[in-house]
Amino acid sequence: MFVRARRAWILLAAVVSVGLTASLGCWQLRRADQKIALAQQAAQRQHDAPWHNADWPCTSLPASASTQPLPEQRPVALTGRWLADKVVYLDNRAMDGQAGFFVVTPLQLDPAPLCGPAWVLVQRGWVPRHQLDRAKLPPVETPGGIVSVAGHLMADINRAYELGTELPLTPAVRSPLQRQNMSRDDWRRWSGISPAVGAVLQADPSDMPASGKQAVDTLKRAWPAPDTGVGKHHAYAAQWFAMALIITGLYVWFQLLRPSRAS
Repeated sequence: MFVRARRAWILLAAVVSVGLTASLGCWQLRRADQKIALAQQAAQRQHDAPWHNADWPCTSLPASASTQPLPEQRPVALTGRWLADKVVYLDNRAMDGQAGFFVVTPLQLDPAPLCGPAWVLVQRGWVPRHQLDRAKLPPVETPGGIVSVAGHLMADINRAYELGTELPLTPAVRSPLQRQNMSRDDWRRWSGISPAVGAVLQADPSDMPASGKQAVDTLKRAWPAPDTGVGKHHAYAAQWFAMALIITGLYVWFQLLRPSRAS
């Protein structure tokens, strides 16, 4: 009687374990399908008409707090003035296997949207780190006057893993500023402005003054395609399905085949 109850409990545990791991694998596949659908939607947006100054929402709330998500990857074509005294170099950013910085500058939209003045954060490009002096920032020209900026819409500026704690910001800190990350609260404390929701990933042609004369531009913009994370979900699904197969195999061997061979 005890042996039969023990076998029943083992069978129940095996069935529950296989069902749980298989369901987790199916959940990961569904997550991958959702990511694929979002990536296809973002790819389709790249063929939509670009956003202009009048289309930009002026709210400074993050995209996650807005009632409607921003159409990421949609083209933008903005005009405005760079805040040349508020240039930020984001550290620990690599491009083509080389260490460097992402250069971010607020663009004051001109003409302003109907809701009033708006400042949009623009990830303008990448510059390499100085090989000998890590504290030396490579010079980047920031044109004055009205410029045209083309690119794609992002939910926010690129963020990286932070090492240690950065010093607090005040308006007295001079530009250009070197930081690991720059939150919207940091921008408000340092610059005194509230950046509008979203951001721009700038693409060429860039920094085109109203006169039509191209400014000197040393920034690289070989931006990689957005990582949807589909491969991660497929890998997790394969692990869960493998665990289900292992549990099934162990049960069949120890509870069915091995006792049968022994008898």
